[in-house]
Amino acid sequence: MWLCIAFSLSSRAQFHVWRHALRQETGDQLPPPGGKAAYRVSWTGVKTIHWIIPFVSTETKLWTAVRRVVACVTKTLEQMFSDAPEPVDSQYSSIVDQYETFEYFPGFPVTHGSGRYPERERRRIKVCKKASVSHCTLSPGLFFLYCKHGTCLGFAMMRIHEGPHQLLDLMCRRFRALLPRATLIYDNACNTHHYCLAREPVLFRGTRFVVDRFHFNKNHTACSRAYCVDEYPDLKTVNTELAEQQNSRLRKLSRRLVCMTQDNVMNTLKHTVLTYNAERKAQLR
Repeated sequence: MWLCIAFSLSSRAQFHVWRHALRQETGDQLPPPGGKAAYRVSWTGVKTIHWIIPFVSTETKLWTAVRRVVACVTKTLEQMFSDAPEPVDSQYSSIVDQYETFEYFPGFPVTHGSGRYPERERRRIKVCKKASVSHCTLSPGLFFLYCKHGTCLGFAMMRIHEGPHQLLDLMCRRFRALLPRATLIYDNACNTHHYCLAREPVLFRGTRFVVDRFHFNKNHTACSRAYCVDEYPDLKTVNTELAEQQNSRLRKLSRRLVCMTQDNVMNTLKHTVLTYNAERKAQLR
């Protein structure tokens, strides 16, 4: 089992509570908050333990105090997820044909309706802010998904501005079976991680959220390093800017798409996706 813990800014107070409890229990002299190299340990594959804490209980090079911190936080997280209620069918809307009118994901059929989270919607918390633009007559845009090999899995036509709700809705309706071991690379992964765990903790407890290289280095200056894609050795070779690169290609279609009917827009985009995937498949051979 491998657990990765990303402390958001709102979790610092709780972390200090755990830290104080550990000091009273063990008597160990832990470094003071904000001290030099606080919880920073060097060993193969792990760069920091202040913001990202892997579950490495067998590592003999770790400080005794640090191993206890890891065990305490891991136990707390396991308890939190074990106490989370399992999703029930009543919290999801019925499946409607309208999904296929605005979406195209061949091979990933709709298995559930959209979730209802009335309590969470009333008390939404944002760690990072992302500006959204709107237009009185045009759609907010398109939401494309790509696999790690660069193949386009499909797209959705957004009816409201882009945000964490868009990704949560798609994942729960079409990619539910892949979530336990999925890695989601998204420019707004910090907010999306918090958003998804607050509404579907059981479904997303094994999902890894990271920010692409371009946006993390540019905009996420106050975010945890756990959201940096370069902190994960298995993601070093992944082209995380693929979506941005394809956006420049899709912009060439924008002037033509605004003059088309809904059916023609969907058919044009489907043709574009299939053409791109055929080219990508030829490149991978």
